[in-house]
Amino acid sequence: MSAHVQRADPADGVAVLTITRPDVRNALARQSWIELRRAAEDIAADPRVRAVVLTGGETCFSAGGDIKAMTPGGTGVLAPVERLSIAHLAVRSLHALPQPLIAAVEGYAVGAGWSLALTCDLVTAARNVFFQASFLDRALVADCGLAGIMARQVGRVVTMDLLLTRRRVAAQEAAQLSLVSRIVEPGQAVATAVSQATEIAALPSDAVRLTKQLVRSAAGSIDELLEAEVASWALAWCSPDAAEARQAFLERRSPRFNLNLATEQ
Repeated sequence: MSAHVQRADPADGVAVLTITRPDVRNALARQSWIELRRAAEDIAADPRVRAVVLTGGETCFSAGGDIKAMTPGGTGVLAPVERLSIAHLAVRSLHALPQPLIAAVEGYAVGAGWSLALTCDLVTAARNVFFQASFLDRALVADCGLAGIMARQVGRVVTMDLLLTRRRVAAQEAAQLSLVSRIVEPGQAVATAVSQATEIAALPSDAVRLTKQLVRSAAGSIDELLEAEVASWALAWCSPDAAEARQAFLERRSPRFNLNLATEQ
């Protein structure tokens, strides 16, 4: 099995984690989340690492969850939660990193890919990047903390707009909404993020870690956000519309939602 996530150490004190599934636009499968969690835990325990970059490489950050790899994994309303919990473990591990974490985004970050970018402390994005919360297109709710993190950063009304319209958000607008910290020219996101990480790694590490801890404490608990989304996500997954969305994706057609409501009428 090929690795879904690879680590490199391009500079003193800097680690780079790269999602390496270009054939599926870096879609996140169960193994992807497992490898992200393990990599984050290894880095957290490595005193030599003082700053971290998370990227999908030069083409795209991530197209979100791997629809083809999503299987029910059992029966009942809470059956999908086991798979979601794997993703949550990775998000928690990344969020808990004592070192500053920088997302380097090229191309796009969609769905859970956007969730992953917003888990980071800083987001460096190429000028032509777009972000999109496309969960409702699959009859699902936002996962991996996206709704809660976004609501805390941009407010309830803007979050509802982004989730319900599912529109593409250009890098410039994302920066205006404080969802991106730095915009660079296309092809420069990774190099810029590594340069940022190198500068951070040269700072007094104890003070940097305490600064991150202080800012994170003001933002609230990630555990509360993730726990709140579990039941909603599980219920949405088990709905007829979600089953129709998965089938439509596999058949490369537009989904036909609310068929159960039409039948009842």
